[in-house]
Amino acid sequence: NRVGELYSLIRFLHMDPFAYYFCKAKNCDCQSLSWQFGRMQRACMECQHPPMSHYSYFNKMVMNPITRYGYVGDGRKGLLTLKNDVLN
Repeated sequence: NRVGELYSLIRFLHMDPFAYYFCKAKNCDCQSLSWQFGRMQRACMECQHPPMSHYSYFNKMVMNPITRYGYVGDGRKGLLTLKNDVLN
C-alpha cells in the first residue's frame, strides 16, 4: 500500500540504481548499497565526503516526489518512474 514499503524489497534485490546511495560531490562516483559513515558519522568511508553530500536514489526520484506532490507534477513523474523503471 505504501511506496516506502517497497524500498526494502528493492534493496534486497539490489536493483540498480534504486537501491543505492550516491554522492552529489563533483567528479565523485561513490555508490553504496548501505549508509556507510563510520561510528562518528563524519565522512563517507568510500569517498570521504560528508553525509549531506549523499542521497538515496529511490528517495530522491520516487518516494519524496510522491509524498510531497501526490499524483500531480513531480509526484506524477515519481509514479511513472516507479511504474516504468522499477515495477516493469
